[in-house]
Amino acid sequence: MIHNPYPGINSNIITQKPKDYNNKDAILRILNYLDTKVRRLLHSINKVFMHKITLANLP
Repeated sequence: MIHNPYPGINSNIITQKPKDYNNKDAILRILNYLDTKVRRLLHSINKVFMHKITLANLP
């Protein structure tokens, strides 16, 4: 077992190396995981921002 530097990603995927282990595949998985996190973050920021605009437009 290798230490998993990315907690939250399925550790088995990264830490266990099958014979046909593909490094690019693991990198793509990590990027995909980070992309999901960033999208969620942007989505919540956007929700707060839109809410503030709505409040500002109230008479």
